Amino acid sequence: MKAASIIIVAVSFFLGLALGTAEAQMNLAKVLPGKWQGEYQREPKEKFDNARTLVIGQLREESGKWIVEDAKFGVTGKKLYPIDVKLDAIGDEVKIEFTTDGGGLVKLKLSGENLLTGTFVRAAMFRPTKFQKVE
Repeated sequence: MKAASIIIVAVSFFLGLALGTAEAQMNLAKVLPGKWQGEYQREPKEKFDNARTLVIGQLREESGKWIVEDAKFGVTGKKLYPIDVKLDAIGDEVKIEFTTDGGGLVKLKLSGENLLTGTFVRAAMFRPTKFQKVE
């Protein structure tokens, strides 16, 4: 009898974890799409235009992987360029990665529902960066 109770509790626990992960990933299609604004952290700020905009279009799931459609990136207030975004969602950890039109590599991690933090790297230049969801 005790063994059966332990098995039921264990199955319920793991089923709850699986459902929680599925629910978090289902919300991903609502959380990521939109307009994100941020900046590269570099000095002196008055010399450089650090403001950047990231627009993520729709997400769709295909064969267990998320596909980002219609993403754009660029200097805030100027032309945004199409980008190909790689999206990895494992459990509650969500990471995106893309290359800018200038050849820089941007790697970001989702924190909560409206903050992306990470790095911008190009040649020997390494810049912390963050984006806040605005729309």
